[in-house]
Amino acid sequence: MTVCSWRQALRQRWAWYAGLALSVVWLAFLLSNVPGKHGAFLSNATAPNQRGAHSDRWSYAATMPGVILYYLRLLAWPDPLVFDYKWPVAATWTAIAVPGVVVAAALLAAGWGFMRRQAWAYPIAWYLIVLSPSSSLAPLYDDYIAEYRVYLPSVGPVVLVVCCAWLVLRKIVDAVPRRTLVGTLAGAVVVCTLGGLTWARNVDYRTELSLWQDTAAKAPNNERALWGFADALQKQGRYDEAIEEYRQALRLHPDNVLVLSNLGVALAKQGHLAEAIEQFREILRTNPNNADAHYNVGIALAQQGHPEQAVQEYKEVLRLNPNDVRAYNNLAVALANLGDREGSLKALRQALAIDSGNVDARNNIKILETGTNGGK
Repeated sequence: MTVCSWRQALRQRWAWYAGLALSVVWLAFLLSNVPGKHGAFLSNATAPNQRGAHSDRWSYAATMPGVILYYLRLLAWPDPLVFDYKWPVAATWTAIAVPGVVVAAALLAAGWGFMRRQAWAYPIAWYLIVLSPSSSLAPLYDDYIAEYRVYLPSVGPVVLVVCCAWLVLRKIVDAVPRRTLVGTLAGAVVVCTLGGLTWARNVDYRTELSLWQDTAAKAPNNERALWGFADALQKQGRYDEAIEEYRQALRLHPDNVLVLSNLGVALAKQGHLAEAIEQFREILRTNPNNADAHYNVGIALAQQGHPEQAVQEYKEVLRLNPNDVRAYNNLAVALANLGDREGSLKALRQALAIDSGNVDARNNIKILETGTNGGK
């Protein structure tokens, strides 16, 4: 087999390498243009994966070396595994410099090994290069650390460890009687141990509730974990437990809008409407233009029997979001309860002008036109 140099390889296959490089550029472009995520506050809000991008590129880059080394620690012994780490920003020079020097040394070693065609350099380079899109300079709309990011990069360290173990054990086992039996038993122990850990982790992933419960237990100071656990409890109808978890999350992060909203929803479903309104109004104290909070206040006021105040909240929603069909429909119901039939019909017709297939609006128009009280 003929072994060619790097220069020969580039000359012969430059188009392939150029295409590969362009694919990396395209990936970087996609990462820099990922849209933000927005949750709905009107019901059981979506899970706390809405963390936003890290706008401070320096903080992200400074934190990544520690994350890269922690991934290696998890590959060596995958415990504890946490669905949502809420990894802290590297804020001291020690936290930045020590891991940074180690990662830089690994990069230099891999480069040196490449130049001399050392086999050990390839697994190291694989790990660092494949991990670089998510763990380098570009802040992601997720978090500093996520275990799934290391799945593919882990091929490098695994290959390196297996090859090193094979070279060492070959010399040791050759001197041991029945070396085939010894090697088989050692392999069986490793496979059974790692298989058992995998099975135990899969148990945590059985349901959304079990996953967030495990995360909250392992990260009790992570408000996102508590919030996710609370959301899962609320979906199960376990409102009292959910309310307690939401309150715990708010003790850690009192201004979290989504937690305040979800706590208000849980309180409302338990019939604690005054407390629910208090949570929604807390959102409005810092952001008076939050249409979803106004909508939820309107719902709670209507359920309390205050249609006049509910009407004002729905009108505020429509000022902020003129195409909100739900607000038009609920405004129509509140106006009907106040005896304003014409105003109610006008609101319903506006809802249908936006969404001609809206079933609630059509049904309520029929109810008003037939003279029956009520509505949806």
